[in-house]
Amino acid sequence: MMMSQDVGHVQPEKTVEDQSLPQKELGTLAGVRFQPAGKAYHFLVPQDLRLEVGDWVVVETVYGEQVGQVVQLTTDPDHRDPSSSELRDVLRRATGLDMARHRAMQERAERLIAIAKEEARSSGLSLKIVSAEFTLDGRSAIVQCAGKVRKKALDDFRRQLAKRMRCRVTLQTVGPRDHAKVLGGYGVCGEPRCCGRFLTEFQAVSIRMAKGQ
Repeated sequence: MMMSQDVGHVQPEKTVEDQSLPQKELGTLAGVRFQPAGKAYHFLVPQDLRLEVGDWVVVETVYGEQVGQVVQLTTDPDHRDPSSSELRDVLRRATGLDMARHRAMQERAERLIAIAKEEARSSGLSLKIVSAEFTLDGRSAIVQCAGKVRKKALDDFRRQLAKRMRCRVTLQTVGPRDHAKVLGGYGVCGEPRCCGRFLTEFQAVSIRMAKGQ
């Protein structure tokens, strides 16, 4: 009797397929872009949220809530980032109120760019202000700039911007190619620059590659 009871309670062993099932439960991965022709950042889509490419969504980033556009949807594990388990979720599809706030923050970002250029000139800094954007609540701003400036001068510049805009300001230094991407224009081929149309990331250029060109 004891032997029959033990046999009755034996659990089937997990196969390789069974052990891989939790990875599929991660759901859909959405590539979200915050700037035209910008890099797509990936977020996990909750199971109760149905999205399509082109939808505008609200996501939680390291800076706060931001509005972006979905440019990719995939459930293929091969397309997932190795750290996908640490990715943040898409919070919701952007509402009319979210989009109105987003447009208001875009206008505020234009004012921030003008103020940043003014501060750079008055401080004698050789900085080129590339772009600026705000989080949805307006409490944090990200300013991209190009140029070589001492760290202390850059910190003073950031604090002055934060004081005038009454928000937290993060400075990101970018290279000349990123600056050219924002400026737009035409390449030597006579066509609009590729970086402003479809290139989302720049690969490093080695000395050997430059010599070969």
